[in-house]
Amino acid sequence: MIQLESFDIFEQAGGCRKGVEVTLKGQTVGAVETKPFTIRFSGIVNKAQINYIIVEKAKAACVPASTSGELAADHAAHSVPGSYPPQLNVNSPRTYVDSDGDGFVPVTIDGRGSHSHFFDSANNIIGRITDYTWSIAETGEVVSRKQSFTYRFPLGTTRLKLSVTDNSCTTDEAETTVTVTGAIQAGQYCYFYDGLDELPKIGEEGASQNPAFAAVVQSATLGFPSFSFSDTQFAVKCTFFLEVNTDAPLSEISVSTFGSGIARVYKGEDIILDTATSDTAETSLAVGLTGFEVVYLRTTLSATPKLHFLVDGAAPAAPRISHDRKMVVPILTSATPAEGPIRGGTMVKVTGYGLFTPFTVKFAGETVTVLDSGQSPTQFFVKSPTVASAGPVEIRTTSGTEVSSNALTFTYGGAESCDSIGFTRTELKKANGSPLDTLELPTSAAIGQDGKIYLGTLGGTVQVVEYDVDTLKMTSQCHSKALKDSKYTKNSIPAVRDILGITFDPRDKEMKPYVSTSTIFWHERERVDRSIKDVWSNGAVDRLKPGTDPTDSGVCLVYDKRIVSGIPVSNHDHSVNGLVFTQNGDLLITVGGNTNMGLPGYKLGGYWESEYSAAVLIARLSKPSFDGDIKYQFPTEPRKAKMISGDVDLYATGLRNSFSITMTGKEQIYATDNGPNCSFGDTSASCSDYDEARAAAWDPDAEVDWEGKVRHGWVSCPFSLSRPDKILHVTPGSWYGHPNINRGGVECAWIDPFDDLTADDKPAPSKYKKAMTTLQSPLTGIGEYRANHFCGKLRGELIMSTYKSGKTWRMGVNGGAVTSGPDQLSSDGGITFVENAHGDLIFPRLSEKDVFVLRPDVTASAGLYVVGAVPFRHGKGGGTEIIVGGGGFGASTTVTIGSKTCVVTKRSAKEMTCTVPAHTSGLKSLTVVSSGISAELPDAVLYMK
Repeated sequence: MIQLESFDIFEQAGGCRKGVEVTLKGQTVGAVETKPFTIRFSGIVNKAQINYIIVEKAKAACVPASTSGELAADHAAHSVPGSYPPQLNVNSPRTYVDSDGDGFVPVTIDGRGSHSHFFDSANNIIGRITDYTWSIAETGEVVSRKQSFTYRFPLGTTRLKLSVTDNSCTTDEAETTVTVTGAIQAGQYCYFYDGLDELPKIGEEGASQNPAFAAVVQSATLGFPSFSFSDTQFAVKCTFFLEVNTDAPLSEISVSTFGSGIARVYKGEDIILDTATSDTAETSLAVGLTGFEVVYLRTTLSATPKLHFLVDGAAPAAPRISHDRKMVVPILTSATPAEGPIRGGTMVKVTGYGLFTPFTVKFAGETVTVLDSGQSPTQFFVKSPTVASAGPVEIRTTSGTEVSSNALTFTYGGAESCDSIGFTRTELKKANGSPLDTLELPTSAAIGQDGKIYLGTLGGTVQVVEYDVDTLKMTSQCHSKALKDSKYTKNSIPAVRDILGITFDPRDKEMKPYVSTSTIFWHERERVDRSIKDVWSNGAVDRLKPGTDPTDSGVCLVYDKRIVSGIPVSNHDHSVNGLVFTQNGDLLITVGGNTNMGLPGYKLGGYWESEYSAAVLIARLSKPSFDGDIKYQFPTEPRKAKMISGDVDLYATGLRNSFSITMTGKEQIYATDNGPNCSFGDTSASCSDYDEARAAAWDPDAEVDWEGKVRHGWVSCPFSLSRPDKILHVTPGSWYGHPNINRGGVECAWIDPFDDLTADDKPAPSKYKKAMTTLQSPLTGIGEYRANHFCGKLRGELIMSTYKSGKTWRMGVNGGAVTSGPDQLSSDGGITFVENAHGDLIFPRLSEKDVFVLRPDVTASAGLYVVGAVPFRHGKGGGTEIIVGGGGFGASTTVTIGSKTCVVTKRSAKEMTCTVPAHTSGLKSLTVVSSGISAELPDAVLYMK
């Protein structure tokens, strides 16, 4: 529908009483070739007559944003220039070293973080970047029009500008800098040796004695860095240049170890000092750079290791100490996995130190390609080549200046070795094999006991997709009608709800999806009448149930009931997001914040945080008389509102915009959290950033930001900056660093995840809980991998996905600790994902309105086996259904869970559905038995309490 308001044909005709033809620009009607539309005039006066209307295809491929009713919502496209290797702070300068001395460094620049917030739920249109223009800021020279590209940057600092345009024709620009320096770098380069009982020899790194750690040390007065063996006996060798400004025929060189060990000093290849005989020596120093090497052996564990290098009684100033990057010896410390089949293809993560680009890798004598996934100076990824026979081989690197590393051993086994961890991308398709294009802006997904995928959408519907697990072809699709809320209206028409989260109660025997619903952009895009003052709390959790609708044969879900109401919703796109049930049956709800970094900013809607925003809430559904209607004191003023009733509490706080949350088999809760963006709102540094008189007069519609008091960003946004997204281990009572002045206390100051300090460099409060790790934005999906493929090596790891052509990551965890990664699992990603009983990862994509699948790269197994079971959580009363994936299932195959029979109700050779028996709470193993042969999936089912 197009609604024309304040449109006067008579005025445009200049007052003449004659025919006139007027072209209406900037009106969008969506895909008119596939559905009808309506043009509605607000009124016709003075006997105006409309003779004809012609609708033509837009000349430009863009969709102008509208602010009418349920139509489009938009702000300017968001330009985010990035670079490779991945940088966490995308707006901070980047520095690269010309390691080979040719005056240039090739750098791959990536703009995939750029995105559009445009969406038009009425016409099923989502924003996407349609044009990338990279240019040199000083000259305007265009260097690329691709999303990512490689450019040879010269010595010095280059200002690089990215301009993007989205399909609503809005544009945005952002700059970054790339600095290329020469090979001479500040500080000493030090190699550390574990368990060495003698002083290291010079010139033998990577040969007979292999360092276990390496680092740059800025000062000649060594404050030893922390490393895994720093509390044991160790040795260290540091190589550096000393800058001399005046010729000194005779200078005193001295070394002090403070009784903690012994040391030697080499000038070139000559020993000029050995603490075994003397702590001082005299030598000549000429103007320029003089090369030294200092070796040290810790001999006394009772004394703190120290080493001071002095020239004429004083430590040289840090700017006088440097090292040559070209001479750094690459050190390899581990290869994971360290074995694989002779057919090759094993993805191997190699860790070490000094892995500066460019370098080459030899694997089993063959030069292999370093993969574009998580490369850094401490790690890289390669795939093992095919070899003729089993046995050990070497992995070795060589720097761009022909400096070789030590060798690591990789062992090839037979053809039956474990499959290496890897996935192949494919698509979920229609029954005829064509792309699946019938979805409506999917945002969230859950897999039901029936094996179907339930998708929440921006259009307020739940789409239900059934598919064949072998062919990945859709066999059926149905939906719910769009959810609306009569309390929140536009021109007396109930506003459509946006669904951003979906889950099931593990105890439910029926398919009753719980969905987080809200109307986002409520005043920013005029989706709700401005007379409705409590619209800021329009968020809710609703439940649907199986049912039909006589007016729509495609309906299979109908509205059941509202579970929670009164949840805060920003005036932008942060809202009620992920949902997960706790073990005792309560519901955790992630709620986005109203601000970028604590203070109102017009690009995020212009409002202050409220008490329950930027948090994880817990709805106490386990209470016998649960009341989910949250009520507030000052219900029309979010900055002052305080909860006065409702059985919904704060569970964890300080999450800026946690889009997804999950529970693992070990009953641990993990969540994603989106980091701040430069220029989207300023930083709160204390509770004094708030002023009630000014706040009362604040106009949230004005295109201004509430200015912060602490300058800590860049020239273009001095009071804010960008930070990456976080992975959080969510525990009750913790605060994760996003400020909320409404809650006050210690939560008023933003905490930088890079240094755990406030914007004005004050320490974080004890309540603050640091992120487990950070990843490039936008990180939106999270879940535990449960399938037993790859000999179980991926099982139990977290999988994280990124939105809009992003990536998918894996990370080993143990409670709040990271045990491995994060490492890239795939170069593809989606807004969220689900895992089926066969270990397939299924990703709905919001922008593309389709679904792709990452299918495990595994060899076909013979005989009976089991790889997965979904859903893996169930009530201890049983009676729910579980789908078991594997192979070799026959007509007599049985299933037990924790030694209790799971009655099979549906079976095929690769999949069985059975009814879960009652059991005690906790993890239980699942066993399938056929003809006396059994196969087990350990810890397959988690029973609730």
